[in-house]
Parts: sequence; structure tokens; C-alpha cells
Amino acid sequence: MELSAQQIADFLGGTVDGNPEVKVSNFSKIEEGQPGTLTFLANPKYEHYIYNTEASIVLVNNDFSPAEQITATLVKVENAYSALAMLLNLVEQSKPKKAGISSAAFIAASATMGEDCFVGNFAYNKNKIENLGGVNRMSDGDFMRQVGSPINSWFVYRTDGFFQSDEEAQAWMDKYAGQDGYPFGLKFKGGDLKYVDTNNDGKITAEDRELYKTKDPVMTFGLNLNGAYKNFDLTLNFTGAANVGFAYTKEAFGEFSGSAGHPSTAWLDSWTPENKGASMPRVAEARKSPSEASVVMSDFWIMNTSYLRLKTAQLGYTFPKSLIEKAGIQSLRIYYSAENLLTFDSMPLNVDPETVSTRLSSYPLSTTHSFGVNVTF
Repeated sequence: MELSAQQIADFLGGTVDGNPEVKVSNFSKIEEGQPGTLTFLANPKYEHYIYNTEASIVLVNNDFSPAEQITATLVKVENAYSALAMLLNLVEQSKPKKAGISSAAFIAASATMGEDCFVGNFAYNKNKIENLGGVNRMSDGDFMRQVGSPINSWFVYRTDGFFQSDEEAQAWMDKYAGQDGYPFGLKFKGGDLKYVDTNNDGKITAEDRELYKTKDPVMTFGLNLNGAYKNFDLTLNFTGAANVGFAYTKEAFGEFSGSAGHPSTAWLDSWTPENKGASMPRVAEARKSPSEASVVMSDFWIMNTSYLRLKTAQLGYTFPKSLIEKAGIQSLRIYYSAENLLTFDSMPLNVDPETVSTRLSSYPLSTTHSFGVNVTF
């Protein structure tokens, strides 16, 4: 299979600059429903290039049909992010039509801009369950494994804010509570979560639960920034994840159960008749409210755990040789270094968004500060 440099540039949303060394290799004829391998190779010569850009994409109904695994290297673009966006759009637009072709897509990319200034990486993960041994779906606690849907998807009731009064809650119960399949045994009051009839059958039942987000990040990314001014140097390393949801148990939010309960500060903004724009439901004794996650799991309790973290930072100063050579020292550098210095997220709890423990029983992330000296004699 022959592809021109211009075709590669068009694929990545870039342009061909001069006469880059581009060739096609390791292409195997694909079988029905099976991915082949296509590799583009090039030699970097300019700044503002995308490099080491790899994509495993199921491609259907396009010029590279029916499906190919593509590894593309080195196409010049005006903006590194534009090429990543083009690749993501390609993944989203891929709609498999042939039997046996999975819609699972994974894309990984790295970009650099300038010399020793910016290095980033980006990964996009898209998956779906193909087969469950003859059944369409299979319950797994608060998760539901369903053919055609991503793995580790939460299975929850959908909510539409809080009841703003006891009268509103009672009217809702009058409409739904007497019908077959009504799943709630506790009385609703003002400040409780309002559950939605998602299938529009006029009832609230267990069938109104839906798949909602996954605990696996759809996107992960990293960014390394390096800069220098005179004798100072600075290195920053950022990591992050996006489009991910995680649910925490009552141990994380705390509950109201006498002296044994330790409510988190998130409950300071709980619903009251005077605080109807609150971010948390009404305060209730443990397991006495239909809003509580341990009673009814809903999308309200699936926290958005997307984050951006300054993983490491280092600031250094290298002494001029004129100041140190008389002491027999070739080079002398002092530095300050920090780990896990800053984390940006939208969570209501002060917890590590990367934690995998629903009850926060894992060892907490620590911030460290250190000073050092590099000496060469």
C-alpha cells in the first residue's frame, strides 16, 4: 500500500514541509474484520512537529477501509494540539459497520514545540464489551456490564436536583409510590434527591437505572515544561485525567450517626429551607434518607474525578564558573524540588482524585519538599 507524504499530512491535519523522508513499511494485507499494521517513518528536522504519534483506530467508511492500525510520525502542524484534535475527531467519527470489527479505539500521542521547552503526551481510550457469553448484560455491584457499552460503567438512578419542599416531595410520591415496582421504602422530604423516570413509562422502578460514566479515565495526559534564564532553570511536570467518575462510600463523606459519625465539611452546604441552592442533600440520620448512597446509588454520588496535578517541580541555580573554579570545582548547582505540590479538581471532598479506594482506606498522597546540591570536581 502506497501513501504519499501529503496523504499523511492530510490525515493528521498538517502540511508537508519541503521533502521530508517519509516511507511506508510493515504493512500486512488485512483480513475481514482483522486490523493490519501500517507504519509511517520520518526523520525530524524542524521545530513545531508532532512526533511519536501512535494511534490504534478502527477505521471504517474512509480512505483507509476497512480497518487499519496506523502509526504516523512527523507531520508539521501550526499547533500541536490541532493534530491531536484531528485524531480524536477521527476516532469519534469511526462507526464500525462490519461484523467482527470492534469499536474499541485507543489513541496515544506525543508532541513537542521548540527545543527543550515543551513535551507533552496524551492518551485516549474508548472501549466496548463485545460478548458476555450469550447474555446482554450482567450486574456487578454498582456497575453493569452490558454488551455495546464501556466496561466498568456505573449503573445508577438519574437525578434532577432536590425537592424544594415537603409538599413537592409528597406530590412526587403520590404520583409514583403506589405503582408496581416502586423501589424506595423511605419517605421523601424537602432536600432529598429527585429521581427521574428515564424510560418515560410513568413509573419509577429499577428499570429506570442507566449506565453513567466509568471509573476508568477516557483521557490521560502529561506535560513537561523546561525553561532557563541566565543561570536559573525550571522544570515542571504535570499529569492529569479527564472524563472519569468515581463513587465514595459513607466513610468518605461521613454520616450522622452519633459520636461514631464524622461528617465531612461538604455537609456544611447541605439543603435547608433557607439554603435551597445547596450542593448537598438535607442532613439526615444514617440510613434514614432515600438520598443516601448506601440506600440508593444515583448519579449524584458519582464524583467527577478529572484532575490536573503539578506532579513535580524543580527550580535550580548554577553558579558561574568564575566564582567556583578557584576552589577546584567544575560545576555547582543548587536546587529546590517538590512533589505533588498542586492539584486542580472540582471534587467536593479534599481527597486524592487518583485514589482507587471507595472508602479512602489507601495511604494518602503526600507532598514532599527537598533541597539539593550538584557538585562536580
